[in-house]
Amino acid sequence: MRKAFIVMLLLVVVVIIIGNMDFGKSSESKDNDSTAVNKEIVNDSILEDDSVENKAGLNGIRFKNFKDKDWYDNEYIRSLRKYLDDYNSGKVKDVDLDPFKEKVRGKFVIGAVEPYLLGGLFIRIVFVDYPEDIFSSWVYSSVDERTETILDYSVHGISHDEGESGFTKEDIQQYLKENPEQKVW
Repeated sequence: MRKAFIVMLLLVVVVIIIGNMDFGKSSESKDNDSTAVNKEIVNDSILEDDSVENKAGLNGIRFKNFKDKDWYDNEYIRSLRKYLDDYNSGKVKDVDLDPFKEKVRGKFVIGAVEPYLLGGLFIRIVFVDYPEDIFSSWVYSSVDERTETILDYSVHGISHDEGESGFTKEDIQQYLKENPEQKVW
């Protein structure tokens, strides 16, 4: 159980490191940056627009102003929360969630977030009342490349992950106490 908690904390550290990356570098500085190849992996310019003008990629636009705290408090997560609220109220149908309807009613905490290869954010969550279950979601955002602004957000799926988290409700409460920057959604 403690081992799983440590793994989750390591995931948080990885996300913070990703949050410190500068996805919005100019093409000149990217040429001199040894991590440019890794940064290209997390943007979706290849899939959406592989033109020369779009070197930063759409994820570069999406996350260029993200600070550490923004990775755990942003419109992607708010969109996921709204989607779950709409699902629970019957406004949204989701057959993938139907077997877990009782488990996805309550509040959740963020386990990990990272830019998604197809654009937007990949979010892994654990519900406080059912901490043994892990759910993953892809939340996409449309980008206006000309103005470099995000137009809207949409949940492109949420699924129950295989295996168990190894967490208890007490583990989550302790984690939140030790990491006050985290919040319950």
